[in-house]
Amino acid sequence: MMYYFAIDFFILLFMVFEKYKKLLLPLLFIVLFLFTAFRPGLGGWDYQVYKQLFDYIPDIFNFKIDAKLLEYEPLYLLFNSLVKTFTDNFLIFIIIYTFFTHLIMFSIIKKYSTNFFYSMFIYFSTYYLWHNFTLLRQNIAILVFWFSLKYIKQEKFGKYLFFILIATLFHKSAIILILFYFIFQIMERLSIKKNIDLIIFVSLLKPLSDYLLNIIYVISSYFGIGRSNLEAYLSSTSRGINPIFILESLIFITFIYFNRNNETIKKYKIFINCLLVTFSISVWFRNYEIFARFVEYFRIYYIILIPLFVQIIKNVYLKYSVFILTILYFFFRLIRYINSFDGGSLLNYTLF
Repeated sequence: MMYYFAIDFFILLFMVFEKYKKLLLPLLFIVLFLFTAFRPGLGGWDYQVYKQLFDYIPDIFNFKIDAKLLEYEPLYLLFNSLVKTFTDNFLIFIIIYTFFTHLIMFSIIKKYSTNFFYSMFIYFSTYYLWHNFTLLRQNIAILVFWFSLKYIKQEKFGKYLFFILIATLFHKSAIILILFYFIFQIMERLSIKKNIDLIIFVSLLKPLSDYLLNIIYVISSYFGIGRSNLEAYLSSTSRGINPIFILESLIFITFIYFNRNNETIKKYKIFINCLLVTFSISVWFRNYEIFARFVEYFRIYYIILIPLFVQIIKNVYLKYSVFILTILYFFFRLIRYINSFDGGSLLNYTLF
């Protein structure tokens, strides 16, 4: 656990020396890159499956699709096959993967966050390990979606569609994000108050969720989305969405409601909409693992909005009190995840 806390501590320390951001940002990139790329096979069952896929897939000159490869998306297969052309070492694949995903991740968070290092501290303490150690295919799709959010705000559906189709070629679940362009466009035209009222109303209709789930299952099965994994995810009710995360969302929504007229809050409406969508999906389908994974697309609100909330608190004592509480809470979240994920396997981390 020492490695995880050391990184969390250094990210906090970087916040103190914000004026040296141009130097510290690439330093943090190097630290996280080395930490993630050279992890000793950690990432749970998913990581092992991806390693087996890499070992199985032929190089680009002998590439051909068979029944096993049909379970995976074409761009992810192509990525594996291209790397396999030059090396049989899965570690090299992970190094290349980590380098490019971290370039994208850093650029996105730097673009949107009001406090880059605070956002990185929150991300590392919560969803970073899950996204970068385990969800290798979906992590790429998540980053592509985060990048494409600007096209929703700019009302450029063509460009948004292009990037979502790219994301879909890495993880099929991203195809559903096309629908969210229109949902977010409607939400952009409504006031924050009306959006909150609407989401609360929709959440109260939860009894209809089982009927909707059956419809989603039929449509997804017809188009082959998820294939063999879909039925397993839909039947899994033991690894759904943690009620604590729903409570967190309620706290955020309450804060936003009472600060809805703040001009700074209004500028980040796209992320508020991500929060509201996440809350609604979490309430409706919290017992199903497939939806626990799908809401990861919208987690960017978490790492962007929390620093913003702290920033707009006017009372100095309250501001720093909330900041300290969040630091303690996220340390707790990190401890909880490390100890609970995959039977505590993350505790076995060793570098090199």
